[in-house]
Amino acid sequence: MTFKTYSFNKFQYRSLCEQSFLSFIKPLGKRHKDFMIDVLWLILSIQGKINFLQFARYGKHSEQHYCN
Repeated sequence: MTFKTYSFNKFQYRSLCEQSFLSFIKPLGKRHKDFMIDVLWLILSIQGKINFLQFARYGKHSEQHYCN
């Protein structure tokens, strides 16, 4: 059994997230879209346990912002 491996850089992952995610969140504003894309990007990129502290560590917002 063989597995294909794909190598993407971070900009390709971001554009892939945007294309797939924006297809079903049309009514949201730009700030909400950007935030949701950042959260999706963090979920895909963080290894191990995913929580608000990890989001704050690797993301660009504070832990409280992600929690709210």
